[in-house]
Amino acid sequence: SAGVVVIDLDPLLGTGISVVDPRFEVYAHAHLSDAVQVAYARELGHLVRARTGKAKKVLALDLDETLWGGVLGDDGVEGIEVAGGRRGDAFHRFQRVVKQVQSQGVLLAAVSKNDQENVIAALRDHPEMALRDTDFAQIAANWQPKPGNLAAVVRSLNLGIDSVVFADDNPAERALVAQELPEVT
Repeated sequence: SAGVVVIDLDPLLGTGISVVDPRFEVYAHAHLSDAVQVAYARELGHLVRARTGKAKKVLALDLDETLWGGVLGDDGVEGIEVAGGRRGDAFHRFQRVVKQVQSQGVLLAAVSKNDQENVIAALRDHPEMALRDTDFAQIAANWQPKPGNLAAVVRSLNLGIDSVVFADDNPAERALVAQELPEVT
């Protein structure tokens, strides 16, 4: 039926959590472990948010020291840390997680104080980059304040500002976005 939604427990169970807790089964007649019930409740919450239009639709990312290590304008494409070593590997793992989020339907946007040409070159040409320029729905790389760039990105995608999650390593930039665009997460 069109009104029926199925939540598959197999991916949850594949994470290694225990399906049953024999003590709870005997004492409380609870057939599923607390861990399975918590994971199920989390999945149900995601489903309800998505079905009611409350899911976030855009992940807007700063680039320097957020998506890669270093400052592109100072270090150049060859000098940014994307993989190799603990720090570079951490950025690479983060990029793979972002790519997975994108594969689940979340739009990616880059909002960075950088030169657009340098950003495109880094995303397109760096051999270790997990994310490419084509993974981003919008790239706003310029020297304008980030709240204005973020608002312009959202307008161009025809979405509400409340559909955005913003990630930036700089607390001042996060505070400015929070002050001027309080609907952004």
